[in-house]
Amino acid sequence: MWFLENLAGKGLELTKDGYLRPAMVRRTLGLENRDALWDYMVKTIGAPKHQAVKLMTRLPAHWRVQGFAPAYSVRDQVIISALEASGFATRSGDPIPEEWVWEIDRTVRQSLDCLQLTIPGRRFLLAEQDLSDGGLKFLLQVQALLGDR
Repeated sequence: MWFLENLAGKGLELTKDGYLRPAMVRRTLGLENRDALWDYMVKTIGAPKHQAVKLMTRLPAHWRVQGFAPAYSVRDQVIISALEASGFATRSGDPIPEEWVWEIDRTVRQSLDCLQLTIPGRRFLLAEQDLSDGGLKFLLQVQALLGDR
């Protein structure tokens, strides 16, 4: 409701890429400054509550910081192997279905991609892009939060 009341009649100014401006995001979330927004994003996106999602966030964070990732043709199997090695299974004790892995992986990748952690490059490029300085800082903080640094 706060969001709608504060925008009534004014419209909403977006960035050139169509995102909410950082100041509006901070006000919407009730955060005072940039550092508070940064910390919020690291904690919310970088350290999800569910342990399987946390593991599946840890993997791409590691891959992006190291500058390599498994080929898309084997990515799912790498993730499934990591989940199984960590003891994750369904409630019935069966291995995590591949469809669940795809869905969680897609959600994690979209969350990280929306942060624009890489240096802008050609659109629809399948190869990994270089991290920006801010992207590297963000992922290093995520790794520290997850106990990997």
